[in-house]
Amino acid sequence: MSGTISKTVTGWVARLTASNPEAEAELLHRYATTGDQEAFAALTERFAPLVWGVCSRSLRQSQDAEDAFQATFLALAKQADGLTGRGPLAPWLHQVARRSAALVYRQNQRRREVSVGETPAVAAPVIADPELVTALDEEIGRLPEKYRRPVVLCHLQQQTYAEAAKALGCSVPTICRRVTQGCELLRDRLSRRGLVPAAGLAVLFTALIQPASAMPPGLVARTVQAVTSGFVGGSSVVADTVLASMRWGRTVKYMAVLSAVALAGVVGAGLTARETVPNAVPAAIESAILTPNPIGPRLDRLGDPLPDGAVARIGTLRMRGEGGGAGDVVFLPGGSTVASVHGRSVVSVWDIDTGKELHRLAAPVRSHQLSLHPDGRILAVCGTDEVRLLNVANPAAATTLWSWTSKAGTGWRVTAVAFTPDGRTVAVGDAASKVVRLFDTATGRELQTLTGNVVHGLAFSPDGKVLGGLGEGRVTNGVGDGYRLLLWDLATGLPRKAPSAATGPIRRFTFVGRSVAVTDARGTRQARLFDLETGRETGHWTDRGLHSILTPTPDGTALAELAGGKVTVRDSVTGNAVRASGAISELAIVDRQVDIFGWRFSRDGRFFAAVARGGQVWVWDVVAGRQAGPHGRIHGAVQSLAFSPDGGTLTTLHGTAGRSWAVGSGVPAAPLAGNDEGEVAAREVVFPDATGPTMIQFPTPADRTLRATTWDVGSGVTADRVPIPADVWQTGAANGAASPDGRWIAWGTPTVVTLVNRATGQEARRLIPAHANPAVLQFSADGGTLLRLPLGKNAVEVWDTETGTHRATLPLLPKYRDRNSPHVVKLSADGRWLASAGKDADGSQALIVTEVDAEKGYRLPTPTGAGPLHALAFSPNGRLLAAAAEDGSLRVWDLANGKELRAYRGHKGRALAVLFSPDGTRIASGGFDGTGLIWIAPTPTDVHTTRSTDEVWRDLTGTDPAAAHRATFEAATPAMVPVIAQRLRTETGPSAARAVVALERVGSPAAKTVLEELVARTDGNTPSRDAAAALRRLLVR
Repeated sequence: MSGTISKTVTGWVARLTASNPEAEAELLHRYATTGDQEAFAALTERFAPLVWGVCSRSLRQSQDAEDAFQATFLALAKQADGLTGRGPLAPWLHQVARRSAALVYRQNQRRREVSVGETPAVAAPVIADPELVTALDEEIGRLPEKYRRPVVLCHLQQQTYAEAAKALGCSVPTICRRVTQGCELLRDRLSRRGLVPAAGLAVLFTALIQPASAMPPGLVARTVQAVTSGFVGGSSVVADTVLASMRWGRTVKYMAVLSAVALAGVVGAGLTARETVPNAVPAAIESAILTPNPIGPRLDRLGDPLPDGAVARIGTLRMRGEGGGAGDVVFLPGGSTVASVHGRSVVSVWDIDTGKELHRLAAPVRSHQLSLHPDGRILAVCGTDEVRLLNVANPAAATTLWSWTSKAGTGWRVTAVAFTPDGRTVAVGDAASKVVRLFDTATGRELQTLTGNVVHGLAFSPDGKVLGGLGEGRVTNGVGDGYRLLLWDLATGLPRKAPSAATGPIRRFTFVGRSVAVTDARGTRQARLFDLETGRETGHWTDRGLHSILTPTPDGTALAELAGGKVTVRDSVTGNAVRASGAISELAIVDRQVDIFGWRFSRDGRFFAAVARGGQVWVWDVVAGRQAGPHGRIHGAVQSLAFSPDGGTLTTLHGTAGRSWAVGSGVPAAPLAGNDEGEVAAREVVFPDATGPTMIQFPTPADRTLRATTWDVGSGVTADRVPIPADVWQTGAANGAASPDGRWIAWGTPTVVTLVNRATGQEARRLIPAHANPAVLQFSADGGTLLRLPLGKNAVEVWDTETGTHRATLPLLPKYRDRNSPHVVKLSADGRWLASAGKDADGSQALIVTEVDAEKGYRLPTPTGAGPLHALAFSPNGRLLAAAAEDGSLRVWDLANGKELRAYRGHKGRALAVLFSPDGTRIASGGFDGTGLIWIAPTPTDVHTTRSTDEVWRDLTGTDPAAAHRATFEAATPAMVPVIAQRLRTETGPSAARAVVALERVGSPAAKTVLEELVARTDGNTPSRDAAAALRRLLVR
């Protein structure tokens, strides 16, 4: 029966697209009165682009959008009789589609939160500004009906004024006027949301028009078949709920009118609107339909939901496990998925092609190592005090076979796990008892105990006769220098003597054939092969990578070395290179990554996977020579950010790499080219001009020179390299910084800071620091102020770059944690205020805002539970202060009142970097989870004061730093400009500087005139330098 229906529907659609469409009123009447299925198919075909456009823009995921699409036309079928003779259908369908999309999204929220299965494909292509287009769709739906209907007909259905007038029974001038007024309302409402379309509404309306070709193939036929056959599933509930909500809305309006009339005519009768309206609308309708802005979540470039308040994600959370501690990875049977652990109580199963997390399996506490049974059906998971064997033949329904828990000691009691080559036995390292226990795989019965304390890594020789592990190495002054190799003969259960050169200190070991390979931990980069029977060294070579990996080839006959971005196959006896792959995209990451915890080849040898700190799972297709999984992943934590001057590009510095990204979409550009070691080794990135980002790159063994490097933003190639002056360079003690405005490069040593004019390359001046310590340098956004943070000192030195004047040395609170990193400080864009985070006397987190010239500060309230703050940023106008917190949140304070304005949450793991866009409308954050997020910056309310100008001036020139700072915002009004001009004739010092700040914030022609007069004065009592800097910043804006 269903096959016959399908063919019939296909025939309908074919005939309908080949014939002239009938008037929609006639089609609707035919279907409403006779149930004519061809008429309904014609209506669906006619309005499908309109409805699909609304659904796909609101939901963005194909299956969800199709559900809402089907519900919309089901609602049309159910309401056909009531719609007959009520005018054009397009405006009504637009409303129903929006409400259906909202309800489908809300119904699916619980499924999205619980399921980590496959995410449906993106329904609509990414458009120039999806936020703006979605907002326009939303505001069209909120227009009064007399405006909404003409706007939908003329702009979304592309009807002429005459056609729309005929459909609505109005004159052409009336339609023209209502369309114009409706567009004015839309423009005004979008402006209030901070979404003014630069290209005008006409261009934006074009983005809302969906051609039929943009719809999924067969969508119309499937919908017509489902509706006419009755097989509509959950769409019926959606349609009924939407129709009920629309009837409820009309009832509310009608009853409100009746109530108003009754109240006007029967004063004192006790009749109220609440008493007149029947019982409340059902909760499902109220929550799903009447809630403002019920549009689905924004999605990132891969179709994954963004956190509330975010508009784009830099990088991706795919193939990024939770926890970020020690971990491991194995390939599951079939070669299309990998399983990983990252120091939490969960095993994650990932799809190699898409990077999506398919399953989560319950695991022991702090799981850190995996071993897969030779048949691929049993997975051994090692936690800190437990080993658990899971049946993973079907990961979606994994079950526990048995587990063993260490009963003695505390801390990391269970250290390693491994199966024998035949899979009958599993070995477990029990550090609490300083033994290795052997268990029967099938029953969990303990078979044997081997004496020896394995602290990391267990492996069996290919013939299963020898067990190896890594024991504790030598410890000097509390610092270990690697591991020592432990071996056991399984036939006797006794330890075997390891080759003398392999006893330590070593980094890693692996069995291959009849040999054992080890890598040296003493910095000599030596790899050696030893015969297992004789202990004789049979080969050695120089380890080419800083942290290269040695592992058997998948067939076990040779040794694979992953180093230098290639896979080199070596003879299992001599270690001689047999063959090497070509360059594999981004494989060089393993050379630079210290904390790689686990790695495996797939059984067919096509893929290689590794796990590193931060929860990163990397998979390379070594046959194709590329990285597998989603494009544009970030390797390492995001520790620094820089916006381009136009705000359209964001550059991230992460680990030892850098990359630029499109802010609107999160699409990556080419990665930044590394130095001679393939690294972008720097601490901070700035973006001074349109050329590209600039960083101070650290020296390498081959190029022992500090350099300011600039990259081309499009290609990622090096555009400019400026070395530190030879007479300034001091190996190991120098540092540098580039100013965000592009004017300066500062080179610092413990005894001097040299400022170089970047345009001329000439030295401008030298600054003599107060503390002869190595230091970190940091510029204000306008380049007018330089910070020097001496390492080991709770103080910061502040310098004027224009004059070389030492402005202040400000005390800082101790760092919240005793780390090698510098204090968390940030200057405001104009260099007037310094924000700093530290540890208070009672051990709590403190956040202080200090006026640099007055050398006085005040405290902001710190959020409970956020943990230490890792980075700070002022908005360009100085009104907001943002902080990146340990709990992964982003906190924003309004400095006009000293209160926290907004908290954003979206990073998994601590947030490490934060930055405002040049126009202040966006905030970028970077996290330990290897992602960046672009947030909509909060909009504080306008500062209104009822105080007199004298009261404002008193605080502006007073000694209370908090009141003075707030007064700079209160004084930033046109009414205060003449008052400031008068008072500045005699005022000097920090109070005069605050008044200049207020004038700059006003930025009006009158304020600029006062600033120009201040610059021109030569009486010595005016803040001319501050006024000149303010004018320069206003000119840039």
